[in-house]
Amino acid sequence: MGNHMKILRTISRIPIAAWAVAVALASSGVINVIATNIQVSKESLSAYRWEPSTAVGSTWAATWNDIPTNGNDQISYVSAWGSSGWQGPVQLSPSPAGVPTTDVNLSWDSTRSRFVFTLLDRNDSIWYGYSTDSSGTQWVYGNQDGSGAPQPVATGDWDYPSIAVDSSGRVIIGGVNMLTASGDSYWTAVSSDGQDFSAPNEVPTAPGAEAQATGD
Repeated sequence: MGNHMKILRTISRIPIAAWAVAVALASSGVINVIATNIQVSKESLSAYRWEPSTAVGSTWAATWNDIPTNGNDQISYVSAWGSSGWQGPVQLSPSPAGVPTTDVNLSWDSTRSRFVFTLLDRNDSIWYGYSTDSSGTQWVYGNQDGSGAPQPVATGDWDYPSIAVDSSGRVIIGGVNMLTASGDSYWTAVSSDGQDFSAPNEVPTAPGAEAQATGD
């Protein structure tokens, strides 16, 4: 495998959180990974960066959490790459319930040409949202009923949310239910229109707590 792939090891430690990566597929099948050493967010004495997530669509976007060193609540952010570099971070905190957020996970919805995200709030509820354009300049929380105030996809006692979109446009959100009778278990909720989600359903796999939603 070493003859067919060149791998550049980069630091995955969270405070720096991102490298710009260009992947070129040559006719010979060799994959070249070129790091350009561009930071989405910079380390500071006031906060640490934690749990990044990235997705690529019409551009590249990244999410992360700020953990203040003074003990204040975490704040979730997202930023997308624009013509002049990384755009100013957009804050995804608080959740529509008015509480801090964490554990952001990002994906690209090619059916609707927008980024989608899921995250966890301090009430241990899972939420869904998306960018209002393909360039990721503005972001909103989604409505389950399409008309009322945003509602969580799952409420209370959840962790490790993840999101994916398949080739038919179905949005799948997965999460770990922390308080089932049999212990931690993995559940998913599905939306066929990118707005209305089903109730969470358990995925009968073990160990479910280690699962994650990924796209096609």
